[in-house]
Amino acid sequence: MRKPYHFILLALFLVCSIASARTSPNVILFLVDDMGLMDTSVPMLADQDGKPKRHPLNDWYRTPNMERLAKQGILDTPFDGVDLLPALTGKAELKADLPLFFRRRTVNVRQNRNVIRQSTVRKGDWKYLRTYKPIGSDKYQSALYHLCKDIAEEKNLATANPQKMKALSILLDQWESAMSKTAVLFPKVVPKSRPTKKERK
Repeated sequence: MRKPYHFILLALFLVCSIASARTSPNVILFLVDDMGLMDTSVPMLADQDGKPKRHPLNDWYRTPNMERLAKQGILDTPFDGVDLLPALTGKAELKADLPLFFRRRTVNVRQNRNVIRQSTVRKGDWKYLRTYKPIGSDKYQSALYHLCKDIAEEKNLATANPQKMKALSILLDQWESAMSKTAVLFPKVVPKSRPTKKERK
């Protein structure tokens, strides 16, 4: 069982860090889910001299807020991200109706393979989902869910709500178009066929 004073010390540490942030910020807290140490465009590793050491995965991801904080500049093309600093400093409030976009990928670094399995947009209680078949192609199946009434996403409402599905589909297309100007395209690698016994000799 964890001792409660550990949490008290942590809370005091965070409060003190936030209180002194205006004069000497020294703590940055990122809340992420299922993210590796190298899944950023800013290197988080260091060499033996303490200098940032890039990893191949740093070129596969785009984390603009981390780049901004690292003072490494931002490209003049759109990033998929929201600047949280105005909200954290109390200068602005985040909009509650901002659409959220997601992609689900199949990644194989050794094969240099990075293809999209699913893409989706959520706006309010509605979620529009595309499932690509075959994976990595431009062909997909569409689904529409009302998450407030169907959190398990068991009832596809695409047929019953064609206008909502069309609106969210257009929104997703606009986002994909904007991101294509920034995202680095990965070459589609065609899996090699297994060599014959004669070729293996």
